[in-house]
Amino acid sequence: MASLPHMIILLPANAPEATYCMNYACAHGGPKYLRLGKNDNGGTLDVSPLSSVRYHVGDMSAKVAIVSVGGILDVALEAGALMMDAGLASACYSVPVIDVHFAETIRERLLPHKVIVTLEESIPQCGFGSIVREALEGTGKRVVTLGAKRDNHTVVGDQHYMRKMHGIDACGVVRAIMEVCDV
Repeated sequence: MASLPHMIILLPANAPEATYCMNYACAHGGPKYLRLGKNDNGGTLDVSPLSSVRYHVGDMSAKVAIVSVGGILDVALEAGALMMDAGLASACYSVPVIDVHFAETIRERLLPHKVIVTLEESIPQCGFGSIVREALEGTGKRVVTLGAKRDNHTVVGDQHYMRKMHGIDACGVVRAIMEVCDV
């Protein structure tokens, strides 16, 4: 969808972000794609104002930033908590809006971080991870994209099982970060 001209992609993780996305959609012209997840990830850790790239929790100057879209925010937050418990700093962000200003906004928000881990429930090739990688091109940041594996499309199960199988549950995300950061 992001490759379509002037397309605005709306990917809220919870009710406050859904409200933000609907207000954003009404205030901006052009084509839009809205993807609503099956579950509301609540708003208990919503410490920042609603924006298109939203900080949630963690160390704003940490080497690692976990950036998620939509319904997998709960995994990003849990992975961030596991990292903190292990004495490893990270910051968690969600991205409810991808628009024409996305590249500029994501570069600005993720400036202090060296390793950017994107998290999505779909295949990361040509998805959110690719959009972030393209936006951060030339910044010297390492972008690691985590998402569904291409070769597991015949396996079925509930969300928890599928996330674990694809390595995009909280423990899988932390393992991937530790491998990338040589911890």
